[in-house]
Amino acid sequence: MESIKTTADLLSTAQIRPAVMDDAQALCSLYNFYVKSSTASFSLKEETLEERRNWLLNHAAGRQEAGRPVLTRAPHAPAHETRRRNPGHACAGS
Repeated sequence: MESIKTTADLLSTAQIRPAVMDDAQALCSLYNFYVKSSTASFSLKEETLEERRNWLLNHAAGRQEAGRPVLTRAPHAPAHETRRRNPGHACAGS
């Protein structure tokens, strides 16, 4: 088996596919990592596996489109409220 040596090599072999229910645990772990360790999410709490499974069911049923930026408030992301009430969170000088 040949090892991948560069990012370009990795990207040339990467495949994107729709998520399936068997991906729920891995998606939940990945999402929770960023909830705990970064500002990439507006979530303040980690999600449960059941919440991620429900998310997948909603998206698979066509109720929402995954992976698209939106300009509406996310009702499940309470950090939106914190941000609105505490505008001091914005970058200095902005």
